[in-house]
Amino acid sequence: MRCMRWVGSTGGICNFNLGITAVYEGPLKRALNLTRGSEAMNKKRGKTKRRNRSKSNNSALSQHKMIGKKLLPPMLHMLPQEKMKFSSWVNNRLPEVLWAALAANALPREDLLHMFLQIAEQLCKSAHAQGDAKEFDLTHSALELFPGSIEHLSAILLEHPAGLSALRPLLLFEGIPARDRWVSALNVEPTETDGAALVAAVGGCLDHQSQQSTDIRWLTLMFKIGAGKAQFPADMIKNLLRYLDLTPEAEEMRYIRPSIRAAEMAFRVMSPNEEEIESPWCNSFWMECLERSQCAPYEGVGDDSPVLLFDEEKLQKSWFEKQYELVERFSQVQATTGVDARFDAVFGIALFAGNLLLEVMHGRNRIGISGRLLLRSLAECRITLSYLIARNDDVLWARFRQFGIGQAKLALLKFDDAVVPPKFLSEKALAIIANEDASEEFVAVDLGHWCDLDLRKMAEYADVKYEYDAYYGWSSAFVHGSWSAIRDASLATCINPLHRLHRVPRGIQRPMEDVLEDAVGLFNRICADVDKVYAGA
Repeated sequence: MRCMRWVGSTGGICNFNLGITAVYEGPLKRALNLTRGSEAMNKKRGKTKRRNRSKSNNSALSQHKMIGKKLLPPMLHMLPQEKMKFSSWVNNRLPEVLWAALAANALPREDLLHMFLQIAEQLCKSAHAQGDAKEFDLTHSALELFPGSIEHLSAILLEHPAGLSALRPLLLFEGIPARDRWVSALNVEPTETDGAALVAAVGGCLDHQSQQSTDIRWLTLMFKIGAGKAQFPADMIKNLLRYLDLTPEAEEMRYIRPSIRAAEMAFRVMSPNEEEIESPWCNSFWMECLERSQCAPYEGVGDDSPVLLFDEEKLQKSWFEKQYELVERFSQVQATTGVDARFDAVFGIALFAGNLLLEVMHGRNRIGISGRLLLRSLAECRITLSYLIARNDDVLWARFRQFGIGQAKLALLKFDDAVVPPKFLSEKALAIIANEDASEEFVAVDLGHWCDLDLRKMAEYADVKYEYDAYYGWSSAFVHGSWSAIRDASLATCINPLHRLHRVPRGIQRPMEDVLEDAVGLFNRICADVDKVYAGA
């Protein structure tokens, strides 16, 4: 095997301001505020446009259909899933048309399309002459089987001044089908620059909807028509021929390109060979690329997110003032030393939320995995308190308390049974909670839910469904260690096109999007709920 060095990859590929309107201004004096740093710096770093998904090709949530416990996008719920077959352009097709991808990368598009048409016509004639037109196609695996095909194809492309340099990277591969014929046709040795050309060509075709990919798919259809393997309506034939003369920016391309891609994909899916995941050449191509080029991890995810700058000292001061106000309010409105489930829950949830926020503010938590765990807990506190206030039922306040006491008792019993008790538990603290209102012998353990509803239904009842949608779902993925959270935090994308944008490990998680502003907003709204129930003097 040659030891040619390849180029690895292409280049780089709440409002909570003391001087700005606060989210909540109530009897608890003020909302907790973020004081931003340099306004100019925030404008510079924070200037970002939200992606307008309504103008993309992606289905909106409202277009999905609920089937059992699954939300299916239109393409899945309109088509019979048991009869659907999927075909991967990158895995199954791109390596097989590598010669065309290299040509598309190096030749001017106008010249390229006319040469593609010449190739289709010439090879169709040759295939018809051999009587095997319907068995022949333009893939590397098929070209190997038909005498003269590679020679005709390369002769046409070599007429162009850039043709030789375009095809030369094919010789980097030891496993390419009919390598000896390519060597003979090109009569040249690969050079140091061929690795970069290969990267650019593959990179330009990784997206099956890119202009280069669509040009190659157009060639495939033109060949099938000439070989008698496809018949299209007159309008489709007219569009395919019109494609030759249109620039990528032409308005007509907006409907011609999708029709080309759909037609080409339909032929691939209907192919009897499509059951194979990868042809031997496809497998060999991607393996050689992995072995002979380096990974290029992309660390830029989240780079377009606004950088949150704030006065940390003022935020800490504001937090201590807020906690002090909550404690003072507790003392002002306390009416009994007896058990008052509503009173204890309202202030307990608010103070607990404040301590969660303090941990968000600590160190790098706000841009780390733990920030998402803390944000989820804050969201659940907000929804739980809002639901309890909306229901305004003394029995429900008591059930919330009793359920928690039962959880403490259950943890205590399991602690007693453990051969090696977990170190994070305090037997003394659990015993105090389990026996606080009555002896634990009279405490039932509820293994269901204290209000027999899931959190989404609680949020809907309390009219805070927005916060459930905004903060609970994605943060829960990090709590449960779901694949999506693992992928986001622990794996990066390799942007070397020769590696199919595969995943590579991150030794340290990426700096994630800042949760501080969301956390402050949730805490402020929890404090607003305290005011609703226990207004100060």
